[in-house]
Amino acid sequence: TKNYPMMNVSRYISLADFFEHLESAIMAVWIVGAFVKISVFYYAAALGTAQWLNLSDYRPVVWPIGILVVEFGFWSYPSSMDVSRYDVIAFPFHGILMQTIIPLLLLVIAMISKRKRQRKGSNSS
Repeated sequence: TKNYPMMNVSRYISLADFFEHLESAIMAVWIVGAFVKISVFYYAAALGTAQWLNLSDYRPVVWPIGILVVEFGFWSYPSSMDVSRYDVIAFPFHGILMQTIIPLLLLVIAMISKRKRQRKGSNSS
């Protein structure tokens, strides 16, 4: 029952009276993108947890992390009203922090540490 702007726009696409009604193609791209994103984050969480626990292999933590992800997914937003409220009230601040400020800060830290390593390497040569 929710209207997604991208789906509404895709209804009006018409190229040469041949390519029309591209909703299914856009939905397929959206689903594949979400699957890839979730898979990468899931793998990173499993690998990071295994390294944090000093395990030689990440596979023993895959099932427990998967169960926690599903449980926290249901627990964090019990209804679509809560999701809508989050989208309007909290996401603008959370999105800017998590998707812009923290990655830029990590990039700057990585660049500074790389420069320090290069200087240290050139001084010792």
